[in-house]
Amino acid sequence: MKKLIVLVIILSFCSFTYTDAVKKIGPGTRGASGAIDMLTLVKKLTTELRPDKKTKSLQNFIYNQLSRFDFDKIYQSSYFKPLPDGYRGIKFIGTEKTRYFEIQHTYKDFNKVKLRKFGDYIELFALKKKKSKKTGQKTFSAYSKQKVFSGPYSNRNLLKFGSAVMRVIDPYNLARLPAGKLKHFTNLTGPSAKIANNYSRSFPELSGLLNKLFKLESFATVKTFRKKKYTHVDMVVSLREKNRKKEFPEISKYLKKIKNLFSVAYTFKNANSHAYLRIRTASREKSFFRLEFLTAKGRFIPFKKITEPVFKEQFSPAAVRDYKFTIVSDSFFNVHGLKFSTTGALFAGHYTTNYRKARLVLKLKKYTKTRISGRFYSFIPPWLIDIFIPSNLDSYINDFAKVMENANNGEGSYMDFRWDFKKRNKTIAYLKTSSEFLDNFFVRFSLKINDKTFIPKDGAVSEIEKLIILLTDNTIKDLKKINKRF
Repeated sequence: MKKLIVLVIILSFCSFTYTDAVKKIGPGTRGASGAIDMLTLVKKLTTELRPDKKTKSLQNFIYNQLSRFDFDKIYQSSYFKPLPDGYRGIKFIGTEKTRYFEIQHTYKDFNKVKLRKFGDYIELFALKKKKSKKTGQKTFSAYSKQKVFSGPYSNRNLLKFGSAVMRVIDPYNLARLPAGKLKHFTNLTGPSAKIANNYSRSFPELSGLLNKLFKLESFATVKTFRKKKYTHVDMVVSLREKNRKKEFPEISKYLKKIKNLFSVAYTFKNANSHAYLRIRTASREKSFFRLEFLTAKGRFIPFKKITEPVFKEQFSPAAVRDYKFTIVSDSFFNVHGLKFSTTGALFAGHYTTNYRKARLVLKLKKYTKTRISGRFYSFIPPWLIDIFIPSNLDSYINDFAKVMENANNGEGSYMDFRWDFKKRNKTIAYLKTSSEFLDNFFVRFSLKINDKTFIPKDGAVSEIEKLIILLTDNTIKDLKKINKRF
């Protein structure tokens, strides 16, 4: 027995754990402190946003006009002020306070606003009315810009943490991890059980909460290809309906409402068109979420097919300096019997970095045609009856997509993330999104579905906020314990 205990202690010291991975989040070994800072901010942003009276009134105005599909009224609003190139826009400033996050409408110059505290930001939303060269119909060009003071933290911290987490599940590290008795996710066996056990030791509070709400159907297996070991992560997550109904009844009603409504899948591929990451989520109890990739030594291993890893193309997210990739998107939506299927939509990504800055650009490259099938169920809700559904709905959707793909005279639709960390502990993060959309029936149809189906009502929103608080508070409790060990 004593020999077994000694062996477990030796293995614990030799192996790389989730506790070790946390160190990578912050500068030096301040990872736990950094994570606590970020989670505290996330909690405030999601549950403690407080707009002042004027800003609240403005937000209500915009929401009401969107629900009526009246983009012209928003565009012509006195709140929206003239900007260069024929745009009209509106700006907000966010400031972190001790117990909440304050939002204010502002007329200050976007580029001249000084951001001083961690989490402080300014954002700009802009619209321009025009006609599409592709369709001749009325369109709106739109863009948004955000600037955030993130202090000592940047994309590099998250990439280092991600690579460190993958080091935990390296096949040789898994062999050194002690097994122990599982407290949570007790259905798991083999390497999956070791991973779950180590996670429970590092994050006992969070692990306990997740175990109440979710079931891990599978996690990871160690495999060998041409005498090289790797870990095949195939994490399949289901929902524990009984526990959820008891503690979050309104969320349960919301999930029942959207059951079988959608499924969305993303496949990430490298420049050689070899996949290295698959993500899928669907509105159902079983296989609610699935994450799949191959890994060893803290790196992604691309594959021709899931049983054929391409080791020479493996890479660490934290180590790449110039990396091009694509994302293939497949989506399915079932709106009361009317089914929409889009397969093979393509996004191009390009990440670059050096010691002063980093940039990630994601751009819509190709939008494949949406196929419509099925028909409405015999019973459909009154709000949907009120919408006249044209027989050529697919044409509306595909015209909308063409405009997005060729937005703003061929510039296209994109998201542009930038991080400027040349000044020590004074990182500024930037995000710009830009697109163009048709103001046609499809916009009104989509917004109505979004409002009536996807957006949770007050009771569910309240419970979602409660859940976010529980998740962040439990994680912070665990991180504070980890922090004491460093």
